[in-house]
Amino acid sequence: LLVLGLAQDRVDFETTETVEPSMLQRILTGLPDRQSEVPVGHSRGAVGVSVVDIEAIKAFLKKCWSVDISTKEYAYLKGAVLFNPDLEGLRCLHYIQSLRREAHQALNEHVRLIHREDTTRF
Repeated sequence: LLVLGLAQDRVDFETTETVEPSMLQRILTGLPDRQSEVPVGHSRGAVGVSVVDIEAIKAFLKKCWSVDISTKEYAYLKGAVLFNPDLEGLRCLHYIQSLRREAHQALNEHVRLIHREDTTRF
């Protein structure tokens, strides 16, 4: 959801070494903020997102920007990501699966209607 939000808002970023990391650097690298010693879900020494992962994120952003994804397409993509039935410990798994299916179907219908000439867009 974070990366789709970055793509939708066309946020480009650089990751450079600084004395005080930015909020985005803290999120991407799993660094603790000033108030806490260890981020939730991380152990001491946890690295977070690797440089390779950051480059993959940047490549994904450029791809999103190059295909000019619409606001509706981003909404459907976010729904498909949000309704992830593969997470452990979920209740109502069938309901979540059906919501994801609906997001996929809505995206597919929208793409077929708006981008008829592009059969590979979905």
